Amino acid sequence: MDRQPISEQLDVELHCPYWPETFAQDYLRLGYWGNHTFASMLATQASQRPTHTALVDGELRLSYAELDRRVGLLADGLKNKGLVPGDVVIVQLPNQAAFVELSFALFRAGVIPVFALPAHREHELLQFCRRTEAKAYFHVPRHAGFDYAELADSLQRQVPSLTHLVALEENAPGDALQWLYGTAAYAAAPVVSAVACFQLSGGTTGTPKLIPRRHHEYLYNARASAERCRMDEHSRYLAVLPMAHNFPMSSPGFLGTLCSGGTLVIARQPSPVECFEIIRRESITHTALVPTLALLWMELEHFLKTRIRHTGVALPGHFGP
Repeated sequence: MDRQPISEQLDVELHCPYWPETFAQDYLRLGYWGNHTFASMLATQASQRPTHTALVDGELRLSYAELDRRVGLLADGLKNKGLVPGDVVIVQLPNQAAFVELSFALFRAGVIPVFALPAHREHELLQFCRRTEAKAYFHVPRHAGFDYAELADSLQRQVPSLTHLVALEENAPGDALQWLYGTAAYAAAPVVSAVACFQLSGGTTGTPKLIPRRHHEYLYNARASAERCRMDEHSRYLAVLPMAHNFPMSSPGFLGTLCSGGTLVIARQPSPVECFEIIRRESITHTALVPTLALLWMELEHFLKTRIRHTGVALPGHFGP
């Protein structure tokens, strides 16, 4: 987004650049951009494979039909809270099923999330809120030793537009996410060229910059990445890195997994012992790691294999010899 002062009522489309018309026409003609939004993609998958498992988070398992139904009910609740298409909200949640449900509910309602990472703090979030005139902040009250409820309260005191605080638990200021699920499925049917979300730059030159991603081009990104990784309905993707990041979101990430009709399995912690057990239990076929984490996993795998061969002791999350 540019750095010019924004109007009293932010019009996201006016502040986000679009492709030159000749480029856009070529992408459409060549089939790179399709006629689906993220919400309609999920609805299509739910109609084609309603009973197939879409998401696993610990003991929770949701089929495509169940996930799509919950997304519709949450979209209805967002509408009932007064959020309308074009509004911007901040989403800062750790890896869990609620992150996926909320993301797709926002897509369906035409509300635009800024996907903040769990490590972002008040300095970054204030900038995101002020630049976008964010209407709501979705957070978990406490995670990894940090008090996000206190942060939420501070943000609301400093940002006049921030009228809604929504937490994943009831013991925090504002609403609990579980209260928002409505009674009837809702879809605002945004156009495929509309801004779906804001991703963030790496922040190496200061506060991370907002990167608008539109339904048609971001969906192509996820779909093409999934095809490159040979994902299909039999694929089982383990989300280890923070799912708000572009890499585990769309390259191919959880969006590419669901585009392919596969199963998303969520790891709440990147611990290799915990993840090795999930890989074994859920027959994981794909995951994504940064190099440092991949090296740690490889070292521990080698240690576990050596320990098992030498002692015969089966350690938690072990790999066979």
